[in-house]
This record gives sequence, structure tokens and C-alpha cells, in this order.
Amino acid sequence: MYKKYTPNKNKYIGKGSFGKVYKSNEDESIVIKKIKKRFFDKALQIYNNELITITQGHKNLTHIYDYFIIDNTFNIVLEYLDGKDLFDIIVDNNGLAEPVYNSEEVIETNDKYNSQLSLESNMCIKYTIKKLLKALNYLHNNGIVHCDVKPENIRVLINGSIKLFDYTLINKIESNLYNVGCTFGYAAPEIIFFKYNDIRYGNKLTGLSDIWSLGIMIYLMVECLHLIPTSTKKYISTILHHNNDNKFNMKFDMNKWDNELLKLFDSMVVFDPKNRKSANEILKEFY
Repeated sequence: MYKKYTPNKNKYIGKGSFGKVYKSNEDESIVIKKIKKRFFDKALQIYNNELITITQGHKNLTHIYDYFIIDNTFNIVLEYLDGKDLFDIIVDNNGLAEPVYNSEEVIETNDKYNSQLSLESNMCIKYTIKKLLKALNYLHNNGIVHCDVKPENIRVLINGSIKLFDYTLINKIESNLYNVGCTFGYAAPEIIFFKYNDIRYGNKLTGLSDIWSLGIMIYLMVECLHLIPTSTKKYISTILHHNNDNKFNMKFDMNKWDNELLKLFDSMVVFDPKNRKSANEILKEFY
């Protein structure tokens, strides 16, 4: 069905590590991601009918509709996300110090944070984290770890809904950590330690690695600062030489945090994955 769609070269959306994204000629709600030739083998490992079915099963995941090869080009058919990347929202607003979501989507029936239409800062953050936890819990229950949770891979649509996207680094739960990619600045300690031949935190991938990344992201959302330096060398050094008791000498602007948000953050940024809570556990405790 979707193989009939072709990219409109005059409607370029953006690019990722794999390739460029264009709106389709046939339908403005569809985009085509054209994969660079050198990434064909990797794309074939990631994009399959199972992943298509999984992504279409949750409203906070970017839906994949199809993939096909034509004229020696690997094409991925995706839903168009009309909105703005969360990272840009954070930068433009100096964190989420002020309300940034103002939509009916945010005010949901049975949502703990539904007391007002123009949400306070902490409500915006909790709403975002709730939606991402639900998406991650769904992925983890289907045996998949996203492996690249960061604001650049989260889209806030114009109606206020939240979408996790970019499946470039996804991997199966219980995969050997040797085969796991990551973004330094958000990668979980167990991934970093294993890359340096230290298996104190195990050698198998779990969904808890995504939870660490989400916790790191909370700090950025509130403080508009990275919790740990994002350069590769500094991030690795900070993780490998970390004293588990000092929480990276973190500083908090307490005018921006409430007690519940701090507890939410603390439940995720836990160095030892055995003591880190799962997406399902956090949802039950906080939402």
C-alpha cells in the first residue's frame, strides 16, 4: 500500500544519522526517510514487520507504516510529526521554567495533572514524562529497548501530544551490551562500564537503561543544563570515576522543583540498575 508514496525533494523535513526525510508527494501526513546506502544492512536489521506493528500499537510512538527498496534506495514510510523537538522547546524557553504546553491533549480525563488548561512548569514535565514512560513500558513489554531517549528524539506536536521517534539504536532486551549503541550524555552506566570491560552491572541490555536516560532528561528539562558533560571523554570519565553516594555533585534550583518531581528524578537516576525502577513501577508509584 505505502510503496506508492514517493519523496517530494522540494519538501525536505530534516536529516538523521541514517538519512534524509521528505514529505511525500501523495499525502502530506506521510514522510519518507531515505536511508544512505552504507546503512542498508543496519536498516534491514532494524526495520521489519514486527517493528511496524509495535510502533502502530501506541499513540506516543512515531508510527512506521512501511519500508521498501526501490532504485537502490531504502525507504521508510512514517507518520509526519507536525510540531517541535523537545530539545528546541527547552532551549527556547530556558528549560521549562514557564508553561509551554497549552492544549486539550494535555488535559486528559483521569490524568493526575488536569487541574488547569495552562499547565504549570512541573505539570508540563510530569505530563511529558508520563507519556514517555507509557511508550517505553510498551516497548519494553514487547522486548525492545529504545537506547536513545533524549530531547532531540521527542516531538511535541502542535496539539500538545508527545511522540518518541528515531529507532536507529533500538535493540532487543537481553542483547549483549557489546552490540548496543548509545548517545553520550544520556547513556546508562551499565553500558559505559561494559564498553570498558567492566561487567559489575552485567552484560545484558534491559529497559532500565532507557529509564536512566529519561531521568537525565528531566534534569535538562528543569535546569536547562546537562547533568553530566555531554562530550564523549568527559561523560565517560564522569561515569567511570563516579562515587555512587554523591549524585555527581548536582545543584538544584529549588524554585523550579517540587518534592514529587525530585522523587521522580531520584527514582530514575540510580547508578546500579538493580536498584533502578522500571517504567511500570514508576507509573504505578507516581501516576
